[in-house]
Amino acid sequence: MQDKYVGDIGDFGKYALLNFLAKRDVVLGVVWYLTSAECDSRDGGFTQYLSSPDKANGLGKCDEELFDGLREIVQSRDRQVARVREGRILPGRTQFYEGRLEFDGVPPRKRPEVRKTWFERALKQVEGASLVFLDPDNGLSLNEKMKNRKAGPKHVYLDEVRQFLGRGQSLVVYCHQDRRKGGLEEQIRQGLELFRKESPIHKAWAFSFHRQSVRIYFVVPVCQSTAELLAQRSTAFNEGCFGAGGHFRLRR
Repeated sequence: MQDKYVGDIGDFGKYALLNFLAKRDVVLGVVWYLTSAECDSRDGGFTQYLSSPDKANGLGKCDEELFDGLREIVQSRDRQVARVREGRILPGRTQFYEGRLEFDGVPPRKRPEVRKTWFERALKQVEGASLVFLDPDNGLSLNEKMKNRKAGPKHVYLDEVRQFLGRGQSLVVYCHQDRRKGGLEEQIRQGLELFRKESPIHKAWAFSFHRQSVRIYFVVPVCQSTAELLAQRSTAFNEGCFGAGGHFRLRR
């Protein structure tokens, strides 16, 4: 996650889904894998949808309160994740961790300790949440060799996922669409297979978001009661404006 993404069309989809899953009765935790903005990237510039709720096939009409909140942030020209917390974009009891994870200027031998300290603080900050959202730039990586390289902060790794699941916290994990053979369908299939192996009840499903660029959200519950609640809400979300409008697709 980077501050410059706040309020863009992907951010809208992200918070719309999290709000619907958590509502007021599920304590949400948000771990932004926050890195510094990349100057050579145009990502985060897709805010044209905020000019009218009718833009992007009526995306803003699906959650007008969220639309207004993000438009206010973008128009203020103060796009940073702290504004999401302060602006109550997500439910009031949401627990946030917004410490930066970056290796610029950090010697390779010191990076494991930097990441370990960062992650321990993240665990502590959201320990009271029952549903935790992990928001790296790129998504889940299984290549442990990359974990402490320069691009390592752009990914979440399996050992980190396991620590949340191991203490009874369900997860929503962000992944962007990559370029693997088989495309989006294969990426989702492989992701679901992996997360179903990691979950104690072997249930996981996903949403794909289809505005501007494709984004994937894997929902990984850890107990039967949570699975039933999140499954009911996922079905309702998919049957409502976001699914009917083609913005999201539920993948089971």
